[in-house]
Amino acid sequence: FPSEEDLKRTRMLMEDLKSLDIFQSHLEVEHRERVVRNMESLFKQWLTETCLAMNVPEYVTEKVGGRVVPFGSYALGVNAKGADIDLLCVGPGFVQRSDFFSSFVEKLKTHNAIQIIQGYRVTQEIASLVPNIFTFRIVLATIKHWAKSRNIYSNKMGFLGGVAWGILVARVCQLYPYATAAILVDKFFKIFSMWQWNFPILLKNPEEHNLKFPVWNPTVNIIVEELKRGHTIMEEMSDSKPTWKKLFEPAIFLQDYKHFIVLRSNICVILDPRLENVSI
Repeated sequence: FPSEEDLKRTRMLMEDLKSLDIFQSHLEVEHRERVVRNMESLFKQWLTETCLAMNVPEYVTEKVGGRVVPFGSYALGVNAKGADIDLLCVGPGFVQRSDFFSSFVEKLKTHNAIQIIQGYRVTQEIASLVPNIFTFRIVLATIKHWAKSRNIYSNKMGFLGGVAWGILVARVCQLYPYATAAILVDKFFKIFSMWQWNFPILLKNPEEHNLKFPVWNPTVNIIVEELKRGHTIMEEMSDSKPTWKKLFEPAIFLQDYKHFIVLRSNICVILDPRLENVSI
């Protein structure tokens, strides 16, 4: 069980996280909850309108239902200020995807509608497999802020995204179910700075469904370097004077990398007086 020093370090970690202003206020949380409810209401309205347009039987229209469920960081309770909300729209199978991305998008007047089933399943699995969801959220918020500060938070850029970092944090929580948040952050860097990355991180025994999803093999050198840096900082951290803010120091690209490639893109705008439109 945690010692008084462990609890002290966790309290100081929480103070530093609050000073960084990464947590949402109660008003922001309530606003996001309203957004999700409004989205579900709009989705249900659209399903009813779609059923009427398709001339499906009246009893089907009355029971068409429709759900909007969150996943990702928002569903895990670690959504940062200003971050997106990942939502999954669940409707009947006879509604075409093309309709969803056309008429429903028009109804929303936005282009951010995304339909991802796997993300929702993974999020629910992670939340159900950690021994203490509250501690998990604190640790994940810490690791996410660290990864963003060090410029290694982006699956689009070949690093890890929110769910992937969540899996790593969840595994550490499983290994140390009674540890405080501060100890878990320490263990996180210790374990993964020495991890043999040809071995997968598993939260439970894998189930073989032969879904034929593509396997992604990212370059891990930069991530490992940052994990080792984090581990070094945690080792240097004294019990009496924790230096959590040093862990979150932002990476300076031009200072860390002497050699890099710069890509420049030029846009040529042609104005034709004979045409009303502008061609690019």
